Amino acid sequence: SEESWNLGISTIDLMKKFLSQCSKYLKKKGRLYFTWNSSNNVDKIKDYLTKEEFNFNEKTKDRLDKKWYLFEISFS
Repeated sequence: SEESWNLGISTIDLMKKFLSQCSKYLKKKGRLYFTWNSSNNVDKIKDYLTKEEFNFNEKTKDRLDKKWYLFEISFS
């Protein structure tokens, strides 16, 4: 049901929590990939990545009436 998808946390806050903890689970020089789409505010995630000084690249593709983003974060 739709209710089972409600985690009580916004998508952006969930992603911030994930990103703040992920480096301890990756190897040195590891990479992390995640997708985002234009139905969520992409500027908020980009601002967070920039503010927290993540080394990231993004690719975009228009598909199914949305803009899709593929983010790649590199860790040193």
